[in-house]
Amino acid sequence: MPRWAITARDKAKLCQNILDYDAALAAMDEGRYADAKNIFDRLGSFEDSAFLSNECQNRIGYIAADEAYSSGFYYTAYKAFLLLSGFSDASARAQACIQTPPESGELYHHPDYAKNISIYIRNKGKSLGLMVKFYAMDSSDLVSVVYVTLGRRVKIRLPRGNYICKCAWGPQWFGDKEYFGDNAFYEWDYEEWELRSGYYYTYDITTPDADDMTKGALAYKDF
Repeated sequence: MPRWAITARDKAKLCQNILDYDAALAAMDEGRYADAKNIFDRLGSFEDSAFLSNECQNRIGYIAADEAYSSGFYYTAYKAFLLLSGFSDASARAQACIQTPPESGELYHHPDYAKNISIYIRNKGKSLGLMVKFYAMDSSDLVSVVYVTLGRRVKIRLPRGNYICKCAWGPQWFGDKEYFGDNAFYEWDYEEWELRSGYYYTYDITTPDADDMTKGALAYKDF
């Protein structure tokens, strides 16, 4: 094959690479990072395409993390920002995803369930926050959600009937959508509660130290 023919093809490829590279840069400027990354990936080792492809991926991840944060999915955002450690302010944004736990108290009470019988829920642990959810056995309704900080007690009132609980605890709080995140304990307490009129009840839970915590059978998404 004549040398000039090979040179012509190489020149044509170089020109196309330059056009594609400029198109990818324009896509980045317009915030179309996925389109830009696809082009940079096709360009392979041309110029700094590999570096800019990684830059686009980081920006895509950062935008997704920011959207999760804005929607209140703080643990999802936390994990995404951690993966971007070293990019922009991602490390600081990850720490900002850790929320201040709620004060001890009843966070939710089903409006159709009267407040008759007293139950005291106590967190006897020393380092972890506790969340308890009460469900009515006959309807599976979520009746009450309680948060108890370490060493505190919360009083709630429920109508006569049978109940079952879910319990959770963990060292970090990520809001009322994702609770304690993955690094936490989530489990059903299968002991059935039969509440009778004329009595009051005490539910003592000793949450472990953070270093001794194990994971339960449930994921936070199922809690």
